[in-house]
Amino acid sequence: MIENNPCAYVLGTSATPIRPEGMIDTVDLYFEGNLFYELTLPQAWYYNILPVPVLVQSVYGLDNELDRLQRKLERSGCSKGRKEKVQKKLDLARVDFKEALGAPEVIRKFLPTSVRKLLVFCRDLTDLKQMVPEVCGWLMRAGRAITPFEIHHAQGERQNGRILDAFREESDRLHVLFSVNMLIEGLHVEGVDAVLFLRRTESYIVTLQQLGRCLNAEAGKRPVVLDFVNNLSGKSVYDVMAPHLERLSLLPSPKGFEGNTSFLTTGFLSDIRLRIEEILAELEPWQIMYERLIEFRREENDWPSITEGKLGLWCNTQRIAYKRGKLQEERRRQLELIGFEWNQLDSKWMKEYRALKVFFDTCGRWPKREDGPLATWCYTQRERRKNGRLSKERIRALDEIGFVWNQDLQREWMKNYEELKSFVGKYQRFPKSTEGNLGGWCHTQRKMHKLGELSHDRWLLLDKIGFVWSAEQVWQGNFEQLRLFHNRQGRWPGCREGALGRWCTIQRRDYRKGNMSDKRIVQLERIGFPLS
Repeated sequence: MIENNPCAYVLGTSATPIRPEGMIDTVDLYFEGNLFYELTLPQAWYYNILPVPVLVQSVYGLDNELDRLQRKLERSGCSKGRKEKVQKKLDLARVDFKEALGAPEVIRKFLPTSVRKLLVFCRDLTDLKQMVPEVCGWLMRAGRAITPFEIHHAQGERQNGRILDAFREESDRLHVLFSVNMLIEGLHVEGVDAVLFLRRTESYIVTLQQLGRCLNAEAGKRPVVLDFVNNLSGKSVYDVMAPHLERLSLLPSPKGFEGNTSFLTTGFLSDIRLRIEEILAELEPWQIMYERLIEFRREENDWPSITEGKLGLWCNTQRIAYKRGKLQEERRRQLELIGFEWNQLDSKWMKEYRALKVFFDTCGRWPKREDGPLATWCYTQRERRKNGRLSKERIRALDEIGFVWNQDLQREWMKNYEELKSFVGKYQRFPKSTEGNLGGWCHTQRKMHKLGELSHDRWLLLDKIGFVWSAEQVWQGNFEQLRLFHNRQGRWPGCREGALGRWCTIQRRDYRKGNMSDKRIVQLERIGFPLS
């Protein structure tokens, strides 16, 4: 349809424009990179448009994790006394995880009895068949009367429709819907007030789509997300989403506005991780982990995050011990000797700082508004320095790489203008909006002109080199090429004669389908162009 209507205005809306299959960006695919406005799910939370869910974090199926620790203990070179001490901790953890910290207890404690609709996302049919009896068992042991439903592609469309209708019905029982790739996008089930995530291995995009099933701007209540993982190194919903939400605190906001920058988290995940870390600390001598950290820092030029395996968990343990005043002085001194960052917020700032250095080294300039989040981060640093809220250390670090605190926007604009002139001189055309920074800059000039925000001086400079402002201008340019072609050749171009031939084919097709304006018909008939 889009190909058949090349001059039509097309507006596309999508909850997640990036498709998880191959990470295809539909903005680039269908709209040549022309993104009018983007409001991400974290931004909707930040600006209080959608309710921020309550994240209940826990772990299930910990027997494998504890069995792994048991094998590690048996193979370790610990003394008999240390082995006995660790074995007691391991046995106690096994009892606690099975009873006090098990999935039924988490559900009983944190899933409100008012919840009547629960979605459970499964990876595939095999996973669904395994998880239906297990999850139903958790819910029943938690004292909930349930009615389970299953929806997946192995069933017919009519059967899935009947199942959804039954799930939507009001009941005193808890309706539980197990889904495989059916509710990710394009379908909203009313009244859902809780979601259960299991075995988190999917992408950020899939997480967004699944979270969207329980969010409703008009519901007036906070949905519950049971954020369960079945191993401590796997990413939970919190691990995937929290960095995106926290980053929004750097955005400029109206005076007095307080946005949501964190989740209300509860549950036993942190307790379980801490217990496992304590046992691991008994089995892994501190000095060995310290040396591994030095090696990681040297190779990656970064500090491991909590999701990066054992070393990340160990670093988190050091931060917790330091915060509680329980880290030995000698160990604190050793960590500070290698510049260890106690506050992860400092680590995030340094990550953006390093990204800025890479950007400048690659592009030879500082980020502009169209360059996305990194430009926002730069804007925030300038504003914080202006308001006296940027530390001397950070100012010094930015000064060391030559960061421009007051950008000369006119000089930057003229630099892009000269690059555009060179491009046109070389290729005899203007760049598309998808052709790198210069294409994006041209798109911005058109948008500013349309909004009346482009100065007259800049408009004159662009118009002087024949800048294309609109689709109508493109059509008129092609029309003029067609007229010149006919005058020189004494004939009309064939459909296979390059871009002009293809353009002629489109004009005939538009005419046949009644999609051509009277003005264009008159123009083409005036030069004798055969429309049929």
